[in-house]
This record gives sequence, structure tokens and C-alpha cells, in this order.
Amino acid sequence: MALSSDTSPSDTPLGWSYNPSTWSERLWIVGVAGIGLAVSGYLALYQVGVVKQVWEPWFGSGSQTVLNSFLSHLLPIPDAALGAAAYALDAMTGVIGGQTRWRTMPWMVILFGLAVGPLGLVSIFLVTSQPVLLQAWCTLCLFSALISLIMIGPAMDEVLASLQVLRRSHERNRSVWNTFWHGGVLEDHDAFSMKSDSPREQHTDRTRAEDSVEPTITNGKDGHTLRGTWNHLFVIALGVWLMAAPDVMQYEGPERIVDHITGPLVVSMAIIAIAEVTGFARWVNVALGLWLMLAPVLMGYEPLHIGARSALIGGAILLLSLLAKRTGQEQTGGGWRRVWKTPLHTSDL
Repeated sequence: MALSSDTSPSDTPLGWSYNPSTWSERLWIVGVAGIGLAVSGYLALYQVGVVKQVWEPWFGSGSQTVLNSFLSHLLPIPDAALGAAAYALDAMTGVIGGQTRWRTMPWMVILFGLAVGPLGLVSIFLVTSQPVLLQAWCTLCLFSALISLIMIGPAMDEVLASLQVLRRSHERNRSVWNTFWHGGVLEDHDAFSMKSDSPREQHTDRTRAEDSVEPTITNGKDGHTLRGTWNHLFVIALGVWLMAAPDVMQYEGPERIVDHITGPLVVSMAIIAIAEVTGFARWVNVALGLWLMLAPVLMGYEPLHIGARSALIGGAILLLSLLAKRTGQEQTGGGWRRVWKTPLHTSDL
């Protein structure tokens, strides 16, 4: 996989086929965070009374119900204002640092990941709570949640690169604390590459993506493998249907609650799993698909066709998630395994 024109081999993490800290990798995430900031800021203005009417094209008074609910005012400030602050932090931590910050500023990269990740998890809870606790939907709230979710995967590859730097620092008896705050020097990066990788492994790390005979779809520049994306898109569509079905088909009972909870979870995990570095999230959808298959019996769905529909959708989600297997970890230098696995010998580092 050829490196992009704005990076050099020394800028690329050891064993990776691209540099996750290039501006082309980060600026679009910052732009998406800016959109989220604008949407959340608008909703916050409504919650504090500056804007008198919130835009809602689909769900009637749903937005007003959600934004004025007890959930939105559990804290001293409205939840939309907290969301706006979180998006602002995402954008700020996304632009600080140069194109080698995965190595020179691990603390900033990890802060960036911490800013992006929890926002997405909170969004999942808020989306699930809308139909279950409030019996209402909010269009712009859903859009804001979507924005927070699509940032998670692309942000985590840079976090992975920094964690790998910290792991290599530990393996070389360097101060992990010092590396966390001050980064690793280029000489250590190059020396470690020569010391720990055999010629065969060096060739594998740098050229396996080029030589792979498996058909893949790439973004054409930085080497993100998108094999399995279509599977996740179909899963997203099924999850959206689960979210909408109780209101469209007008059914009640335990199946309504199950679909309203499971639907947002399925959509969220599928969005996160699209990115190579967070592809493991598909296993959550495997479990959710199995749950949908078992729920009609365990929860006593009635009538029969509702249970059959749930089982068919659950089976499709399970199968599509299983078949969404990615091409491996060659894009990201061994993936998360290089962070948590204890090497048995230097060639595993």
C-alpha cells in the first residue's frame, strides 16, 4: 500500500500501511465535530429559551417532548449544552499537534479518543431512552447521535498507534510515563524496527496490503480496508427498521420494548464496526442477532408473525455480522493485539 504524498515512511507507525495522524485523516473528523457542535448548540438554545421553536420535520411534538424531558435536565445544565461542549473538545483535540502526533504527543491523541468515545456511548443511551422512557423521537437528537457515532472508529486508529508506541516503550524498558507526555523519539522508532522485526516480518508489515489477493475496497489514499462495509450497511438498515417498526406496525407488548432497545444498539454497533480498527464491535451485533432470535420464545411474543419477523431479522443481523470479517490487522500493524498481548519473543513486539 503506497503511502500518501503528505507523509513519509518515518511518519508512519511501525508495521502500518498509513499514517493515522495526517491532516487528511483528522480534519474531516474535526469538520464532523463542528457540525455536531452547531446542531447541539441550536438544541441548547431551545432548551434555555433563546429559540422558541425547535425544527422537527418527522415526529410532530417529539423534539419538544425529548428536549423538555426530565432526562434532558438531570444535570444543572441542559444535555444539549453538554453535547456542544463535548463536540468543541473533540474539534480542539483533533487539530492540536502535527502529523506525527501519534508518536510525539500520545497524551493528546489519547485525550482525543477519550473525548470522542464516551460521547458516542452517551448518545446510544439517549437514543434508546427516547422511545422507551419518553415515547417520543427527536430528529436533530438522532442526527447528533449519528455524528458522534461515526467519529468513533476513525478516531480510534490514531489512539491505537499511540498505545502501540507506549507498549514498545515498555518493552524497551523506557519510561512509559515519560513517553506518554513527551513522546517517543524517531531514533527509538527506527531502532526498534530494525531490532524487533525480522526481514520476513518487515516485508509482511510493509507490503502485505499490496500483495494481498483478497478483493478489498480501499479509500484510495491511506489504506483503510472497507471489506465488509456493505454487510454493516444492511445491518444498519435492519436496525433502523427495528427502531421504526413498533410505531409503523402499531404493536405493543414486550416486543415493542425489545425492538426499541435493540434497534439503536444494532445501528450503533454496525456504524462503529465499519472502521477497521473497531471492527470487533460486530460481535456485539452477533449477540444481539441471537437475542432477537430467542426473544420471541423467552418473552412470549404474540401474535406469531411478530415473533417470526423478529427471528428472521435477528438471523439476518447475526449472519451479516459474522460474514463482515475484515482482511486482518495488516493495516494497523497487528491491531490491538500489539497493545495487550505479552510477546513471547522479540519478533512478536
